[in-house]
Amino acid sequence: MKVHSTPVVWGEREKRAGFLDPSRHSPARRPWPDLYGKIAKEFTAPTVAVDLGCGLGAETTALLACGFDVYGVDATAPGDWTQVPARRYRQVDIRAGLLFEPVPEFIVCREVAEHLGFRWSEVLVRNIIRNSVVTYFTAAPPGQRGSGHINLQFRKFWLALFNKYGWKLDQELTEFNREHNPKAIDRSNGMVLRGPRRPRLALASV
Repeated sequence: MKVHSTPVVWGEREKRAGFLDPSRHSPARRPWPDLYGKIAKEFTAPTVAVDLGCGLGAETTALLACGFDVYGVDATAPGDWTQVPARRYRQVDIRAGLLFEPVPEFIVCREVAEHLGFRWSEVLVRNIIRNSVVTYFTAAPPGQRGSGHINLQFRKFWLALFNKYGWKLDQELTEFNREHNPKAIDRSNGMVLRGPRRPRLALASV
């Protein structure tokens, strides 16, 4: 997979928040593949997917198991700690404007947004809608404890950003996730959103 991006510089607050430290991702994280499996059935295999802000690669591994042709993307340099095969790992600054080749259908962005400064919120959303037609998105709300949380927003904040570009909440799959996902964070924060791919959105960062 090729990634076209714009250059950006890490702010001191983000560095202090530890976004470049892979230990921010819990090694005990066990993905729940049922939702990914449902989404995989919507497309003709192999379907390209991206785990945006993949960290250790737990979601990447789950997507692979569901038959996706998946790539893990993270700002951290790969190391022995990652579960993602080297050929499927891309070190990319996810605050930059991104365009992937081949273009994925599905992007997972789980508990990443809260680790980026507020100014990068819309850039992150634009990266998702520029490159996909469906996403599983979770982000920590105000009051959720965690290492390096610097951008805690309520769900309605993220929904408004997606709605701005014509994306809507998939009520059925979001409710399925809320009722059945074994992880409390995913039940409360998880959203499935869909909309038109917008490949012509400018790559320029804020």
